[in-house]
Amino acid sequence: MDSLYLVGIAVLALFAFVLAVVLFNFFGLWLRARIANAPVSLGKMVGMRLRKVPVGLIVDNRITAVKAGIDVRSDPLEA
Repeated sequence: MDSLYLVGIAVLALFAFVLAVVLFNFFGLWLRARIANAPVSLGKMVGMRLRKVPVGLIVDNRITAVKAGIDVRSDPLEA
């Protein structure tokens, strides 16, 4: 029973570590977009990274477009 408990703790620790790495990688971009009133969700950013799309470039271009008065979503920028 103790070994099962340790395996559970190890799995939770691994999950927490992966979550922390993801948040650490994207939190700055997410916060910058949120402050600029051009929000991009963390889930979208992770999806972009998995599709090998340059996340920083997309977020920066979305911020620029919103500041210029063009309300564009991040999906067309990815294409």
